[in-house]
Amino acid sequence: MRADQDARELHAYVDGEMELGAQLAFEQRLAADAQLREQAARLRQLSDAVRQHAPYHAAPPDLRRLARAPAASPRVRLGRWRPLVPALAFAALAAVVVDVGLLHGQDAQRERDELVASHVRAALTQRPIDVASSDQHTVKPWFATQLDFSPPVRVPPIAGVELLGGRVDYIDGRKVAVLVYREGKHTADHFLWPTGQSDSAPRFALQRGFRIAQWSAGGMAHRLVSDLNEQEFAQLVRACREEG
Repeated sequence: MRADQDARELHAYVDGEMELGAQLAFEQRLAADAQLREQAARLRQLSDAVRQHAPYHAAPPDLRRLARAPAASPRVRLGRWRPLVPALAFAALAAVVVDVGLLHGQDAQRERDELVASHVRAALTQRPIDVASSDQHTVKPWFATQLDFSPPVRVPPIAGVELLGGRVDYIDGRKVAVLVYREGKHTADHFLWPTGQSDSAPRFALQRGFRIAQWSAGGMAHRLVSDLNEQEFAQLVRACREEG
């Protein structure tokens, strides 16, 4: 019985379907259970493999028209669409074929959940930083001892915004750098890791009451998370992009 519950929770965690409180609690279990971490890693690998290699087949035109058809009595509908019964049977059988677009959406959702969880977890533990310094020339060398990449470390030129320091965290199984800023009573986490994606404009999302911005620049993926208001958050994103 416990094994079944663990499996359900593990799948919900990897798919990004947990509530924030449950996710934080499950992450504590992961930290203490090497076997559970290994199972999570295997499940993520399977998800990645399916997303990259599984074939995607669009529904045949007749089947799409059937889905859009107005409701009718069962007898009329069956009579009219009897030639499509084999196609419907095939569609049911093909349900095991994964929609790659849906998987990408689930991956993005899972990443946003992990970003927010990291931000909240740091605040709850009152340990949002590993190296406390407002000096970028102190923070950047520290990252060099912790990571296999060198993230840019700069202070956004905004009055009232200060660099508190940095920490190392894990997002989607990868080690990432996190710069921690403070503006008034609010903190903002700036996540960075290497990416092969070309430079891109920021995209914004609202997740569980927190604002998230994501963009790519200079071979780095950037994610900014905070509960700042919309105007202050947009200003900080612009400053981070100009600096980064």
